[in-house]
Amino acid sequence: MSLDDLFIRIRAREPDVSPYLLALAQRAGIPERDAVVAARVARDPRYAEEAKSQATVRVYGRLAYWRVKRSRGGDKYYVLRFPSGFEAKWWPSGRFLSQPLERRVELLTDVLWVEAVDDGGGYVVERIRFMHTRADYGALKRLVAYAARVGPASLTPLGRAAALLFAEPEGEGSWLTLALRWALLSLRGLVHIAEWSVKSVLKSSQFAAMESYARWWHITGERPSLATLIGDARTGTSRLAGVDGVAFDEIGSWRKSKSADDEGFWAAIRTGLANCKWKRSKGGAKSIEFERCVPTYWAGNPSGRPLTGDPVPAEQHRAWLERQGLGGEELDAMLSRFAGFWGVVDPEVSNDLMKSLHYMAPAPGAVRALVDTVRRAQRAVPVEPPTCGLTSRQHVYWPRLYRAVRAITRSPRDAAALACALIQGRLIVDNVGPGVAEGR
Repeated sequence: MSLDDLFIRIRAREPDVSPYLLALAQRAGIPERDAVVAARVARDPRYAEEAKSQATVRVYGRLAYWRVKRSRGGDKYYVLRFPSGFEAKWWPSGRFLSQPLERRVELLTDVLWVEAVDDGGGYVVERIRFMHTRADYGALKRLVAYAARVGPASLTPLGRAAALLFAEPEGEGSWLTLALRWALLSLRGLVHIAEWSVKSVLKSSQFAAMESYARWWHITGERPSLATLIGDARTGTSRLAGVDGVAFDEIGSWRKSKSADDEGFWAAIRTGLANCKWKRSKGGAKSIEFERCVPTYWAGNPSGRPLTGDPVPAEQHRAWLERQGLGGEELDAMLSRFAGFWGVVDPEVSNDLMKSLHYMAPAPGAVRALVDTVRRAQRAVPVEPPTCGLTSRQHVYWPRLYRAVRAITRSPRDAAALACALIQGRLIVDNVGPGVAEGR
């Protein structure tokens, strides 16, 4: 069975443009070069400004936010703003406005292709395409059927399918790395995970697939400012307020800030992780605050020598937070909000994944179907009691993490062992022996 039709070959290799966005454009018949430039207009202020010298500005990506306003004549219109700062007014059709509220929000939070012209009073949308990805369950069914014949027997065909969208490795730990990360990213609800792994284990690839057309995650490869993360008080808008999750990638490269904003940053993060309340306060009218339960995923490569399994991932994360300036009760409170910690220690996992990596983007519909199916499988899992000693707070995390792991593993016993190690912060994945070392 060939899987060629489940992938899209991308000719352009642009480090600043997601290949998944280009795959989506290709499926829509948009020329690849046009998609690259339009994606830069959406994200880069320089491109957004220079694009205004053209008769028509083409923008491709997700909105930073939108606002509904009313014209002097009483007509309602939208103000669409992209991360680059490019803004355009849009008068929607009656067909769009007749959609249920939930559907309208879904369309506007997905990827858009916008063509706008200057009417003398600002830019006006001439054409808009909603690049909404529909789940292709037929494609996923073929992928799962293929997965049932390859990969380790310890994973379910669905778990193996989650790995196959990105690579077809040899080692059991390599398969588990991709399947477990995808299962954790697919979880709904307030779940915070930290991963400390060797380089080149496809973290960024899986994050990008989630961000582009599977689930609306905000991905940041550097420490964001509070204005970027929580909101700009001048406009009263927030990027976090409209996302389903946040992935902090490359956190090992973060440096402790010497600015007065540093203390406020971690105070805001701690409150957001703990009780879903995100606040950026500069005093008076400059404050911005909202409530939203947003799951987070923190991922980094350890500095210095590669991971050896000692210290275990939970201690790796504690040491990193200490380097950020946290300590005492503040540090303990932050760590207690994390449901699980894990890492990949074996360089052979990285080598295996790099050798077997698909240098094509997975088809958008297959990715969307995979997320939906993994979530359904997680909900259907009956929760078994933990087989390890957990604290009262860790017991709260057990049902979700057990379901996440059980949905991709065949054996309830293996799922329980993995979930225990994940919650206790000692889960280490390698390609030595059975594929998993639960702490050293």
